[in-house]
Amino acid sequence: MGKTQTALSFADGRREHYAYIFFVLATSPAVIVAEDRKVVRRLRLQRPDQDPAEEPEIVDLVKTWLSEHSRWLIMFDNEFEPGIFRRYTPVEGSGYMLSTTRSQVAAEALAERADVYEVRKSNLTKRSSSP
Repeated sequence: MGKTQTALSFADGRREHYAYIFFVLATSPAVIVAEDRKVVRRLRLQRPDQDPAEEPEIVDLVKTWLSEHSRWLIMFDNEFEPGIFRRYTPVEGSGYMLSTTRSQVAAEALAERADVYEVRKSNLTKRSSSP
């Protein structure tokens, strides 16, 4: 089982904990914004007759929604840059973020600041991020 399937399995197995689950392909900033556009449409954060919002407004709409709601999980799949999700998620909020990456640098940067789950033989084991 690969990292994406493991992340999806993790979310599926804990579905009752979340009111909303978002899957965001995070291979580049342009792809993340395209994914955020889908979130905006799905949550109806813009009226259908409105002109499509530009990138900063799209990102702000999603960040604002996330900061005003709870029990959400947003999964950034294939994060290409350490900490890129910080540009697309609120600083404060009542939700959770899960990130997958192929980048050792991105994984190590994230592991220094967060609870980390190691994948061993398709089992998730929590590893403390504190020394």
